Amino acid sequence: MKITEVDKPTISVQMACRVLRESGVQMGVEKMRAGIAQGVYPFGEIVTRGEHLKNDCYTVYTKLLADWMKERGIV
Repeated sequence: MKITEVDKPTISVQMACRVLRESGVQMGVEKMRAGIAQGVYPFGEIVTRGEHLKNDCYTVYTKLLADWMKERGIV
């Protein structure tokens, strides 16, 4: 799926990885999650659910991802 085909304001980390892979960028879910958590990928946010809960919640903003891709000449 191409970023221009995404019609939602937010997407999952998994979908964002598919979009990037479709554009030729090697990206895995764990790498993207780590990058969002570290602030390396500014197109997403993380909600930490605490130590007792295993899964944090990630949100990827479609427009910010598209802008990030354009800045890097990916689109």
